[in-house]
Amino acid sequence: MKNLIFVLLISSLFVFCNKKATVTKSSNESEIIEKAKPLPRFITSLTINDTLLMNTDTLLYYQRAPCFGFCPSFVYTVLTNGIVVYHGYNNIEPLGTWYSLISESWWSETISAANQIDFFNLSDHYPIDIKENIPDLPNTNIMIKEYGKRKFISDNHHSPAELKNFEIALDKKLKDLKLTDLKK
Repeated sequence: MKNLIFVLLISSLFVFCNKKATVTKSSNESEIIEKAKPLPRFITSLTINDTLLMNTDTLLYYQRAPCFGFCPSFVYTVLTNGIVVYHGYNNIEPLGTWYSLISESWWSETISAANQIDFFNLSDHYPIDIKENIPDLPNTNIMIKEYGKRKFISDNHHSPAELKNFEIALDKKLKDLKLTDLKK
């Protein structure tokens, strides 16, 4: 009886595991194993119901915080389903809450750029000595979640040039997104 259960268990593993790869034979009878394509991570169209944020985590948070002057202040939040929520709240157009979508390639490029500057190993705060923080300057706050890690960096001034260049590139990528007002 134990042997029968063992045989059934092993055979079921072969059946279920076999669906992960496709085996094809070429004319010379050698096997070529093709891996299955990963499931899409992001949605491809946006409706008002998609903006209900239940059970959705944040992949990217990008904020330009206000200063004592006329600094533009806004937040972009990229969710795990690819929805981007933009909120412009001071000295910027458009004001209010707007939505967009990112693609798999957009996210791959962003993570690749973050990896190039070793984002997950940078300091959490710039300047490193928090006593040197200048309250009149706007902070750029970035949080990225990937590879099971979540990293938040607050940049006031004196950050590495690589981080500043990443912020500029990310700012441009986010501002190039086509925003939609779903309330209309």
